[in-house]
Amino acid sequence: MKKVSLALASSLLLALLIPVRADAALFGVLAPQENALTFAPSSATVKVGESGQANPTGGSGDGALTVTGITPSICSVSTSGTILGIAVGTCSFYATRAQSGTYLPRSSSTGSVSIIAASGTTPTTPTTPTPTYTVGVSVVGEPYIPPPPDLRAASLTTSGTGVPTIKWEAFTRGIVHFVSDEGDYFTAVNGSSLQLADLTPGRTWQVTLYADDYTFSKSFKVVVPPLTPTTFVTKSPTSLGGAYTLSWKSASFSTAYRVTYSSPSVKSTTLQVSSPEALIFFKVGEKTNISVVSVGQGGVESKSAKLVATLTNTGPALSLPIDVKSKVVVGTSVETLKNFANKLSKKSTITLTGYSVGAKASAVEATMIRARLQSAASLIKATRKDLIVKTQIKASPDKSAKGGGLILVEYKSAIPNLALSAG
Repeated sequence: MKKVSLALASSLLLALLIPVRADAALFGVLAPQENALTFAPSSATVKVGESGQANPTGGSGDGALTVTGITPSICSVSTSGTILGIAVGTCSFYATRAQSGTYLPRSSSTGSVSIIAASGTTPTTPTTPTPTYTVGVSVVGEPYIPPPPDLRAASLTTSGTGVPTIKWEAFTRGIVHFVSDEGDYFTAVNGSSLQLADLTPGRTWQVTLYADDYTFSKSFKVVVPPLTPTTFVTKSPTSLGGAYTLSWKSASFSTAYRVTYSSPSVKSTTLQVSSPEALIFFKVGEKTNISVVSVGQGGVESKSAKLVATLTNTGPALSLPIDVKSKVVVGTSVETLKNFANKLSKKSTITLTGYSVGAKASAVEATMIRARLQSAASLIKATRKDLIVKTQIKASPDKSAKGGGLILVEYKSAIPNLALSAG
């Protein structure tokens, strides 16, 4: 019985002496993290202007894992562990696993990578084609830390090539951070200006300028328009009267297009389309003014492409010389008339007009003119059976002209022709 009692007492004492983490948390006692924090950098060296990853790992629990840089003149280190080389030297940093559950916070020993020279070249982030564009700029916000009184960060301006440029004073080295809906990146700068040639068009970018010691920062909003639409064509008309499909080459970096058109009989109409085409209504004989704009992310707009469209179903008349001694169309007039007929759309109407000398043709003159008109009409029908041919006799506007000396050939196309020109 004594042995049992002694064993039970020993077990109770042992249980009291061995800490249980759940009990420690219950009574507000947190344990140190057992696992050390270490780094596995993506590379032991990072070139000036390029980036790498610190890749922290370890610690215990699920507390947030962050990285802090301690050499800001050599490198920029984000909390997620992205390293940007600024100057040649040793880039040092440490990691911290935050408190969570039953664990106390824990920091690592100092980690480091070497920042090396860029071998005479300036690395850049992946670039996109640089268009010629107009940049709209507005300053947003205030410096996070008030700068000295003599410090001024200039607004963004445009250079002669249309590329936006950020300028500043009072320091010569720093970091520029670019952010848009497509991501963000950093670049190191030396000097007092930086051309922003690599900003993707069709985006609104938040650009933040930091001094290399992080003593101040200032932000700007840069609106970079998408490319302007080009290469406009019209497709065959639809079954809707006067409606044509206007299409154009897809503009890079755009998400939509805005089309506006108007004419004397059509009030200004605006269409928002997602693909590079729009259905537009035209009226024969009128000029229609059209503008097409590319729209990027957040409503950023390009310059407007302006066009003038003219819809016609008639064109220049053909004056066909006639041999007054002949009752039929002969010579070069035959080929001229055939070529004219072959250019017309199906079921177009051709009107042939013969002219008399006086206000009213004599019987002999009328007979001669009708014979020549019939000859021309027969030639057209033999060339194009689908065309409609009409004939008429009128008094010649030229009193000195010999009766029937020419035939005026006019047409009205069954399918109107839509012509585009720059606005």
